[in-house]
Amino acid sequence: MAGLYLYTMNKLGIILFVSPCLAAILTFVNKYIFNDWEYAIFLVIAIAIDTLLGFYKHFKRGTVSSSAWGKILSKIISYGSILTIIHILSHFTVDCEQVKIFAWIETIAYSALMVKEGISILENVGTINEKWVPTWLLKKLKEFDETGKFTTDENNS
Repeated sequence: MAGLYLYTMNKLGIILFVSPCLAAILTFVNKYIFNDWEYAIFLVIAIAIDTLLGFYKHFKRGTVSSSAWGKILSKIISYGSILTIIHILSHFTVDCEQVKIFAWIETIAYSALMVKEGISILENVGTINEKWVPTWLLKKLKEFDETGKFTTDENNS
């Protein structure tokens, strides 16, 4: 019984020591590096779908290679860097006042990353079966990707 008590107290001591450290790290990350975790979940899901479809496409063609896994790591590092600099640009302060000049950049940049993943997913699906992807949809997403503008047919008339 005494052994269980000492084991429990030892674990409790570790938790009490680690918790404030983790809280400080998470506070720092949320303030200075990135804080939109809900968006991050959407992006991770899109990357996972794209990766699975890409693997399936190459498996179906018989062109699966291990070099593609390095591209995923490169994508994650690149996207992480983009998300961090976008967070910094949209949240930095001067004299403890948030600078608002880049308030718009998060919406555009986050949308652009999602569009990139969307295009890649639709291209993978189109390669698997071209009948499954409406060409107009892929065209609109590529238009946004190239210009940063999304036009509807009502805007064109």
